[in-house]
Amino acid sequence: MKRVDLHVSKREASGKGGARSTRRAGMIPGVIYGEGQESQVIAVDRVAIEKALRSGGDNENILVNVKFEGESGETLTLVRETQHDPLTGALKHLDFRRVSTDRAIIINVPVHAVGTPKGVREGGILEQQLRDVEIECLPLEIPEALKLDVSGVAIGGSLHVSDIPQDPKYKILTPLERAVIMVSAPKLEAAPTAAEEAESEAAAGEEAGEEKAEAEG
Repeated sequence: MKRVDLHVSKREASGKGGARSTRRAGMIPGVIYGEGQESQVIAVDRVAIEKALRSGGDNENILVNVKFEGESGETLTLVRETQHDPLTGALKHLDFRRVSTDRAIIINVPVHAVGTPKGVREGGILEQQLRDVEIECLPLEIPEALKLDVSGVAIGGSLHVSDIPQDPKYKILTPLERAVIMVSAPKLEAAPTAAEEAESEAAAGEEAGEEKAEAEG
């Protein structure tokens, strides 16, 4: 998985007041935690972190080499949570979890359907029931996504977690019987009932009568 470098500064003031002060300075407040160490409150340049988050595309799993201003060395982290303003969508806070390159972690990764199902070519509808699965792996071996070939699925068919290709680099923890995708039959418009046909004919008759009255008037 791709890693990005991010320079951060330590934040002296914590709590809501400290976070507001950080934002007024054009920075984003955050916290680094995990690996049995004390949590550290930090401030991150807004432009730099937004660029780092965009580098992940649709993938929410982003490994970040955190480098503290004025210090040597770096800390490998995983972005665990981002908070946004509900009205503007602006980034407000981030959580970074420390990870170790030699210690497996549990994480969710997306499942991408590959190909066009046979059933869709015949008019069916592809429905993805499961967007991501839980896996266990080393941080540097987190896959961008797990790809599932759906080209052979006919109408009424489905694929399950057990159909996702296995790899020694990770272990899938989501129950294997969970459905991932299915191809359903196309929805047919129901034929009108006798009552609906009678109502439609009555409405058409009334409309014709009104038009005739207007013409004679």
